[in-house]
Amino acid sequence: MKQFTFISLFLSLTIVGCAYNNPSYESSWEQMEQDSKRRIEEANREKANKERLRNEQAKTADFGEYPTNYKEIVQEYMQLSLRDPDSARYRFAAEPKKVNSFTDNSAKENDVFCYEVAVFINAKNGYGGYSGEKIYFLYIKNGQVIGELGGS
Repeated sequence: MKQFTFISLFLSLTIVGCAYNNPSYESSWEQMEQDSKRRIEEANREKANKERLRNEQAKTADFGEYPTNYKEIVQEYMQLSLRDPDSARYRFAAEPKKVNSFTDNSAKENDVFCYEVAVFINAKNGYGGYSGEKIYFLYIKNGQVIGELGGS
């Protein structure tokens, strides 16, 4: 009988313990959710403010002269970095477009306003075979390449 009483008591406490709602746990969980939502809203507001500022700056920014000879500028620039520049085949994806998202490495906080040119380049590798097209994004301002991304 003692064993039955012990088991009954144990089961009833277990069931009651599972059903117990800790209000402080719920309120801390709600608090964490509210904090999380608040941080996300703040981050979104900050991002929107930066975008608005960037768009305002872009209206009066100096992008440099439009690079009408962008193909020659790109090919001349790539002469310095390709293993066999004379074998290179260029396929330009589009006309140059104004961008204000390129960041100069020397001044990470300052945007550089310039023109972006996307080009696919297929050139020979060290074994003499074509390695396949690789896309490059070159950033041009006033007739000079000021930055490059891609190629991998």
